[in-house]
Amino acid sequence: MIPNYPNIPTDILNYINSHPAYSSVQTAKVDWDLWLAGFTTKLEPYPDFYKIFWGGSSDDTPVTKQLAEDFLKWTEKVYCEVYHVKSSGFFESQLPKVPKGIIKLPKR
Repeated sequence: MIPNYPNIPTDILNYINSHPAYSSVQTAKVDWDLWLAGFTTKLEPYPDFYKIFWGGSSDDTPVTKQLAEDFLKWTEKVYCEVYHVKSSGFFESQLPKVPKGIIKLPKR
């Protein structure tokens, strides 16, 4: 779970922490299996993501929703590589739900 930092708005922290890579842990910032798979090493090419993972930057630039979205897309790729899955289900759960019975397929 990514802890609360003053330059990361609460709604963005909640959004990030809702991803399975972060929501399943209580004391660490990222799922232990991802950490052991070299999460921080893989993060190095993306310096803006350090703002999120380490809780901010030295210039106190706030983390934006777009940066959080990009970070979670990157996290999703790492998550899928480590767990050998096609998706964590996170982004699919963000899609709007269509009430059952609203869409009908034509009969053949």
